[in-house]
Amino acid sequence: MAKGSRSAISVAKLQNARTSPAILNRFTGYSVADCECCWCRFYGGKKTGCTIDECCCLEERAQAAARENMKMNGGIGNEPM
Repeated sequence: MAKGSRSAISVAKLQNARTSPAILNRFTGYSVADCECCWCRFYGGKKTGCTIDECCCLEERAQAAARENMKMNGGIGNEPM
Protein backbone atom coordinates (compact mmCIF):
# COMPACT_ATOMS: atom_id res chain seq x y z
CA MET A 1 0.00 0.00 0.00
CA ALA A 2 1.37 3.39 -0.92
CA LYS A 3 1.94 6.03 1.71
CA GLY A 4 -0.34 8.55 -0.04
CA SER A 5 -3.35 6.19 -0.06
CA ARG A 6 -2.97 5.49 3.67
CA SER A 7 -3.28 9.18 4.56
CA ALA A 8 -6.24 9.54 2.19
CA ILE A 9 -8.05 6.82 4.15
CA SER A 10 -7.26 8.56 7.44
CA VAL A 11 -8.58 11.87 6.10
CA ALA A 12 -11.74 10.15 4.87
CA LYS A 13 -12.32 8.57 8.30
CA LEU A 14 -11.77 11.91 10.02
CA GLN A 15 -14.22 13.71 7.74
CA ASN A 16 -16.82 10.97 8.24
CA ALA A 17 -16.43 11.23 12.03
CA ARG A 18 -17.03 14.98 11.91
CA THR A 19 -20.16 14.78 9.78
CA SER A 20 -21.87 11.87 11.54
CA PRO A 21 -21.27 11.90 15.29
CA ALA A 22 -22.50 8.92 17.27
CA ILE A 23 -25.19 9.67 19.81
CA LEU A 24 -24.76 7.08 22.53
CA ASN A 25 -27.45 8.00 25.05
CA ARG A 26 -30.64 9.17 23.39
CA PHE A 27 -33.12 10.98 25.64
CA THR A 28 -35.96 8.61 26.49
CA GLY A 29 -37.87 10.87 28.85
CA TYR A 30 -37.69 12.04 32.42
CA SER A 31 -37.51 9.60 35.33
CA VAL A 32 -39.73 9.83 38.40
CA ALA A 33 -36.75 11.17 40.37
CA ASP A 34 -36.26 13.93 37.78
CA CYS A 35 -39.85 15.09 38.32
CA GLU A 36 -39.57 15.67 42.06
CA CYS A 37 -40.68 19.07 43.33
CA CYS A 38 -37.22 19.94 44.66
CA TRP A 39 -35.98 20.26 41.03
CA CYS A 40 -38.87 22.49 39.93
CA ARG A 41 -38.15 26.16 39.34
CA PHE A 42 -41.39 27.10 41.13
CA TYR A 43 -40.52 25.21 44.32
CA GLY A 44 -39.93 27.65 47.16
CA GLY A 45 -38.28 25.28 49.63
CA LYS A 46 -39.53 23.28 52.62
CA LYS A 47 -41.25 26.23 54.30
CA THR A 48 -42.91 27.79 51.25
CA GLY A 49 -43.49 24.72 49.10
CA CYS A 50 -44.79 25.15 45.59
CA THR A 51 -45.45 28.73 44.57
CA ILE A 52 -48.00 27.98 41.83
CA ASP A 53 -51.51 26.57 42.14
CA GLU A 54 -51.23 23.76 39.59
CA CYS A 55 -48.19 21.55 38.91
CA CYS A 56 -46.47 22.56 35.67
CA CYS A 57 -44.81 19.12 35.36
CA LEU A 58 -47.94 17.02 35.72
CA GLU A 59 -47.80 15.57 32.21
CA GLU A 60 -44.11 14.65 32.50
CA ARG A 61 -44.74 13.08 35.92
CA ALA A 62 -47.53 10.90 34.50
CA GLN A 63 -45.35 9.77 31.60
CA ALA A 64 -42.44 8.98 33.92
CA ALA A 65 -44.67 6.99 36.27
CA ALA A 66 -46.16 5.04 33.37
CA ARG A 67 -42.68 4.30 31.98
CA GLU A 68 -41.44 3.11 35.38
CA ASN A 69 -44.55 0.99 35.83
CA MET A 70 -43.88 -0.63 32.45
CA LYS A 71 -40.32 -1.47 33.50
CA MET A 72 -41.48 -2.97 36.80
CA ASN A 73 -44.16 -5.11 35.13
CA GLY A 74 -41.91 -6.31 32.33
CA GLY A 75 -43.72 -4.39 29.60
CA ILE A 76 -47.20 -5.52 30.63
CA GLY A 77 -49.78 -2.84 31.31
CA ASN A 78 -50.60 0.61 30.06
CA GLU A 79 -48.48 2.11 27.33
CA PRO A 80 -46.62 5.32 28.16
CA MET A 81 -48.48 8.44 27.11
